[in-house]
Amino acid sequence: MKKSIAIVVAVVAVLLALPFLTGLRTESHIRQRISAMSDNPVVVADLADYDRGWFVSSARIELGLSPQYAAQLQSSGALLGSDLPALRLPVLIEITHGPLALKDGVHFGMSKIVARSDPEVPLSSELREQLGMPYLFELRGRAGFGGGFEFDADVPPVDYADGSNEVAFSGLLVEGTLDGDRVVAQGSIETFDYQSPLAGAAIEQFRMNADYRLRPNNIALGTSDVGIGRIVVASPMLGAGPLFNATGLRFSSNVDLDEAATLMRIVVNYGADTVAAGANVTLTETDFGIALEDLDAAAMQAYYATLQGFGGGAQPADPDAVLAELSAVLEQLLERGPSLTLNPIRFSMNGEPFSANVRVATDPAALPGGARNFLDPTLWLALASVNAEADVSKVLAQSFAEQFVRQQLAAAGAAAGAPMPEDELDAMAAAQAGLMLVALSGQGFLEDAGESYTATLQFTSGELTVNGTSVPLGL
Repeated sequence: MKKSIAIVVAVVAVLLALPFLTGLRTESHIRQRISAMSDNPVVVADLADYDRGWFVSSARIELGLSPQYAAQLQSSGALLGSDLPALRLPVLIEITHGPLALKDGVHFGMSKIVARSDPEVPLSSELREQLGMPYLFELRGRAGFGGGFEFDADVPPVDYADGSNEVAFSGLLVEGTLDGDRVVAQGSIETFDYQSPLAGAAIEQFRMNADYRLRPNNIALGTSDVGIGRIVVASPMLGAGPLFNATGLRFSSNVDLDEAATLMRIVVNYGADTVAAGANVTLTETDFGIALEDLDAAAMQAYYATLQGFGGGAQPADPDAVLAELSAVLEQLLERGPSLTLNPIRFSMNGEPFSANVRVATDPAALPGGARNFLDPTLWLALASVNAEADVSKVLAQSFAEQFVRQQLAAAGAAAGAPMPEDELDAMAAAQAGLMLVALSGQGFLEDAGESYTATLQFTSGELTVNGTSVPLGL
């Protein structure tokens, strides 16, 4: 188990180190990057040593968690062991100066760099020996005369077995370019397989692509997508079949600005071909999209900066203090009339389809004058409007209703000290669920569309209608 964790740590270390290491071309770049990371709430870097030479220079940098973030993790129980927050990842960097760099091949340009984990650190040497790795990770970069920077990095493959634990890891490969504030990168892992008497997990065909521009306060504009061919989690102690089995997982995001560079749009999409949890529930054709539009760009930068400031303490931030700091940011955001759209919301459960979409819009004209209390629900009821549509197969609606009714009956029986037998719960839940769906349909809350039920919901100015029928809320 410890060996698989070590591999994961090495992979995460590469991903955390890449944004920092890809910009290191000269001593000045190193010092600039370290200075820029001084206020980073998660990862920090220290220049432990630098040896400048005419043709080759070397540096030793220590990457680690910020003391504040490590303290938060430890106080929450996420880290075990008092020495973990003090751990550092020593990285050795060798810079071969141009214009003609001859080491490890001929290169015409400003410089070549090689960055790798320090092999002399006891933890590194022990892991490399036991896992048969030449190094934990290595990054190689080439800086051209025009300012561009090409890089590639890898975590070597591992094939390990100790009689109880088995780890088969194909290795991590990453490559890309850095040109000014633009980063283009691709990464891949073919397989990761861990097996033990207690648990097993496998990941196949991991792919990552990113094309973004870095802006202040760690805001990245651009696109990214991740795909995973398959994830399987199993436990022999809990049965022969997998506990979780998903195929065709995908994630994509797009963050951009309008032509005036004043409004931001964030679009995120999740999807999967199949997701099976246990033997009874299988989701197929799953898609979930989120779009945030008309976000004030300056307010979003202030929002991230404020959150980073609150992330610097060892103790969780006081919610009232956070709200007080964010009030000005919220006012600036809401004055632009931002919106949230959930579309599509789509899946099939055990072959029965469900689809929906939701749009939440805000009206800046509805904001009250004077001081505004963002904890007052009436402010949000007046400010927001909601439009939603849903379509669910009748078989799936019956299943959802039965589960709901069954839970209610079971809770009532337990509270009365007279729990019902399982077969009686199933029979009563099926009967009452059918009656409930008929009643909702008769009242106009569900529309009969043949093989499915549909519903259209609208909420404006504190008034709710479902399929055109007003629903008193008593607000």
